[in-house]
Amino acid sequence: MSSNGFSSRRLGEIIRKHRELRNLTQEKVSSLSRVDRTYIARIESGKANPTLNILYRISKIFNLSLSEFFKEF
Repeated sequence: MSSNGFSSRRLGEIIRKHRELRNLTQEKVSSLSRVDRTYIARIESGKANPTLNILYRISKIFNLSLSEFFKEF
């Protein structure tokens, strides 16, 4: 984890957890968020840092606000 508390790996774990809880595939999240499936995979593995816009679109798929989403950090 970095000094500011942000961890790409933790973010990816949170996204994967919510996707799997809803029985969604990466392909479905990709389609609904208009983000390439390979980028979703990179986010989930902690290898990519999505913009707030992308995080917002993903959080809406899970019916979460960004504040609810970030409470899990």
